[in-house]
Amino acid sequence: MPSSAAKIAYANTKADYIRLSRATTKARRDYRDRELWGGTNLLDSETIIPPNWIVDELREAELVSMWDDVAGYIWTR
Repeated sequence: MPSSAAKIAYANTKADYIRLSRATTKARRDYRDRELWGGTNLLDSETIIPPNWIVDELREAELVSMWDDVAGYIWTR
């Protein structure tokens, strides 16, 4: 899997983070546009990124709390 550092030179600064964020946002949108318009080979360009290639490994997985009934909810509080 390609890394951003291999394609876009950046330092760990706020300005470079913003620049990298804009580049990845554009790449995701370009991929989605091609997908919606029936692109046959979605990976034939270096300017697109499939959504499943973007992973935030620093963020914890979001867990959604669910209960079977109101009583179960009340007893967890």
